[in-house]
Amino acid sequence: MSNKAVKVEDVKERTWTDSIGSSVWGIGIMAVSGLVIYFGKVVLPANLVHTFKLIAVLGLILGAAIVAVAMFQAQHVDAKPTTPFKCPFCDGTNYFFGTPTADFDCELCARTIHFEDGSMVMVRTIICQACRTEHRVPMNIQRYVCDRCNRPLKLSTDITQKVAVASNAQNEAMQHQYDVLLVAFDRRHENATAMKIQNIMTVNLVDARKILASASETAPIPIAWGEPLRKAEALRRQFEELGATVSVRPSDAGTPSSSSHG
Repeated sequence: MSNKAVKVEDVKERTWTDSIGSSVWGIGIMAVSGLVIYFGKVVLPANLVHTFKLIAVLGLILGAAIVAVAMFQAQHVDAKPTTPFKCPFCDGTNYFFGTPTADFDCELCARTIHFEDGSMVMVRTIICQACRTEHRVPMNIQRYVCDRCNRPLKLSTDITQKVAVASNAQNEAMQHQYDVLLVAFDRRHENATAMKIQNIMTVNLVDARKILASASETAPIPIAWGEPLRKAEALRRQFEELGATVSVRPSDAGTPSSSSHG
């Protein structure tokens, strides 16, 4: 089922980006028009001064209109009614235009909130048998990887049973952290992908673009490393939503096995 609801932050980000771009054009048109009016008598032939001044006045009006429309669009988004949605994992609040009915990632904890038939899958609290860490997990899963000790856990079908049993047979294979590697990106979402890399790696936007340009299938670029499996998979999903191709591998692995989703 598609999610007709849209995150407020996503809409605001797109609207403000478009508004800033439009405003820059509007201010540029106004600046050029102002220069023509101010210096027209000096640099233009006398028979053309009146014509260019008229064009410049129209340019001022057009530039002001572009800026005004951009500001109105930004304010219109802020004024629209929103629907708060409390994350069942971190108790943080996500805001939507409309009511969500399909899976989405929480803006605060990056956990995926699952839906079935338009309704949110309820969450229960479990306790890792090995390190006694509490976790909130969806009711419809039977296996989970502990965020603290990385042990695979088998969940009881009895929802009143909180202790999740650690699977000894898989412990050795799961006792490591994970790296997220960028293989390729979708040029249609280059700006959004670069901004996400900028936030994750704490680099400037110029360096983030250089990272994008240097990533390839033969030389994937690590964009996060030493992460628990759940967080690594959450990052992978976020980049794949932007059309990127990424891979997740154990931190001690030699060669990444890329999964093409871009």
